[in-house]
Amino acid sequence: MFTERIKFFLAGENNFIRDYIQHFFKGYNFGYLKDNGRRGGTKGDSALVAWNDANIPGRMVNRYTGNGTLTFDLKPLQLRISGAYTWSRSRGNDFLRNIFNLERLPVTDLTQFFISAKGTYFISAKTFLEASISFLDYRNKSYEPAFGDNVLAYDDSLQVVRAYGERFKYVSRYVGPPPYDFYGFAFYRPGTLFAGYSKFQQGYWGGNVALTSQVEKHEIKLGASYQRWTVRHYGIGTGGLFRAFHTLPDSARSESYLYKLLGSYVNNYGFDRFGRKVDSGEDGPRHPYFFSAYIQDKIEFSDLIINAGLRYDYLYLDAWRLKDPNAPRADLTTRKLLDLEKGKPRAYLQPRLGFSFPVTDRTVFHLQYGIFVQPPALTSLYAGLSYYPGSVYLPSIELIPDPLAFDPDPVKTTQYEIGFSQQFTDFAAFDITGFYKDVRNQLQVSTVPITSGPYAGLKYAVYTNGDFENVYGLEFTLRIRRVNRIQAQINYTLQDARGTNSFANGAWAAVGITQITPTLTVPLSYNQTHRGTINIDYRFGKGEGGPLFERFGVNLLITFNSGHPYTLATGGIAQQDADDGGILNDGDPRNRTPLEPINASRTPWVWNVDLRVDKTISIGPVNFNFYVYVQNLFNTKNVINVYYRTGNAYDDGFLTNPDLSGTFVNQFGPMYVELYKAINLENRQHQWRFNGVLQDLFGSPRQLRAGVRVEL
Repeated sequence: MFTERIKFFLAGENNFIRDYIQHFFKGYNFGYLKDNGRRGGTKGDSALVAWNDANIPGRMVNRYTGNGTLTFDLKPLQLRISGAYTWSRSRGNDFLRNIFNLERLPVTDLTQFFISAKGTYFISAKTFLEASISFLDYRNKSYEPAFGDNVLAYDDSLQVVRAYGERFKYVSRYVGPPPYDFYGFAFYRPGTLFAGYSKFQQGYWGGNVALTSQVEKHEIKLGASYQRWTVRHYGIGTGGLFRAFHTLPDSARSESYLYKLLGSYVNNYGFDRFGRKVDSGEDGPRHPYFFSAYIQDKIEFSDLIINAGLRYDYLYLDAWRLKDPNAPRADLTTRKLLDLEKGKPRAYLQPRLGFSFPVTDRTVFHLQYGIFVQPPALTSLYAGLSYYPGSVYLPSIELIPDPLAFDPDPVKTTQYEIGFSQQFTDFAAFDITGFYKDVRNQLQVSTVPITSGPYAGLKYAVYTNGDFENVYGLEFTLRIRRVNRIQAQINYTLQDARGTNSFANGAWAAVGITQITPTLTVPLSYNQTHRGTINIDYRFGKGEGGPLFERFGVNLLITFNSGHPYTLATGGIAQQDADDGGILNDGDPRNRTPLEPINASRTPWVWNVDLRVDKTISIGPVNFNFYVYVQNLFNTKNVINVYYRTGNAYDDGFLTNPDLSGTFVNQFGPMYVELYKAINLENRQHQWRFNGVLQDLFGSPRQLRAGVRVEL
């Protein structure tokens, strides 16, 4: 029957998480503290400074996902249609200083839609043709919860009163409530504006076609693929909102004047400066496209298998570049960089070659070689034309932590592998593979001298191709098939990664101060010399273990890795405030003085154990899998990052050094010390603020999940 040729699959999920980033976090209660007025608030105002264990209030994410496939078997044609959709809304709060103002935490909405159709046509028993088309649409928008797209209302006290009532005390119409200051620590008063406004959209149309045919000892495959992307972005921060909109009298707020003023603060492409969608012109979206074609041949001899191929890539990044990098010009009236042109496409041929041959019936050697290219992160290439002067700081050249790249070349990787597989019993085998990667053309910060024009004699910062890295190592895998209900797998990787910089902006301070681009290789900060997993699964099958243990299983996953490199350093407190302490942060290394060669030290080893226990029960045609899953079973407080001053995760070296902290301790007294220990040392608030919440000092605490999975 025709219906027997149709199959479908549908799945849906709703996932609500109150605290979507799990941290070791300790609650405190300091009672009611009084504002000292140092930050402009009313002296003597008080608030209850207290929070609970486990999580910072305010964080949440609510996500709905669905996916499905529909398959038609219309021999000799097979057609498969697949789709997936995700919608989520989240509110983020990473800082204790926000706990009095949870109502105005920014909201982020995300949607992602993907659909594809793939057809396979069997021309003969040894030849078939595959073709597919696909579409992706991804959208992300962050905004103030009461006003959404109405950016002009964000910090207008009249609008805020209508939305939230009169409980927020603004200093003036466009100046929000000043923060509390409790013994040197800032906490934002209710009504403070947290949210800027940003929206990001990207998507593509794409297609693939491939022909595969078996001709005697050759399996030949020819194919091609194409993707054309559309990328849009609009963003303005809270500082830009205030300066662009609220420093002007109402009479001066003409659209033409705001258009000019916004050029200093808005990063837009695919939208105009007011956030309206546009499809063409200098503010139009970016349309990178990628085309590839390839041929590969799998040749099978009695004692040798050869995989040989050649791939052609044609990449167009749709990025701007300066016509003369040594003579840039900017129109300060319209706030746009001049003399720009679109970059050129690039074409590459990449050979791939692999061999595998048996030595015995249980031993197989394998070798592989290949060259791969990929574009750099598009976020490093794209900005609105009005934002380029802000990025290169024309005509005032300064230190730029995150500049832009003007139409760079793609990143090129050359990779080698050699190894062998050995089956040493009927149920156990291992594989050892040595590998080497040479990665070139990575982005790095560099300076360009201006030799002519109105800014002659100055320099500006850009991302250019230049950084490289070398990675070599050994991978070991041991697989044990299920024997007496036990199945196991062990993976271990030994590697060394070295290069000129760990990140594209890793040397921006050195480049900005000395104009010297690093060329020496150093250990990369994300390298882990030792990394491995041990997975053990004990399981009863159908008809085993009696009613209690039938289809019952226990899975134990042990993961371990050595630490990553870092550099011990010292330095002053620069312009940091009392609640920041003297933390040496990743974002601004200008104040750091290294005490050793770069990345000469290592963080501690990390060990983790996860446990899953489950049992499956069948009721009619439906299977119910009941499970309990415990991550970090022993609640181990793994150290994954450290403070640069001390080399540990518990002491940042501030309070213990009177030369750094003495002024603040004398000014604010013993309560300052207690707050500093609770907020910064116990709960790492200064670390999160400067280095990011994902760069926490400790891994995730124990998490317990229980549920049931239903299968038809």
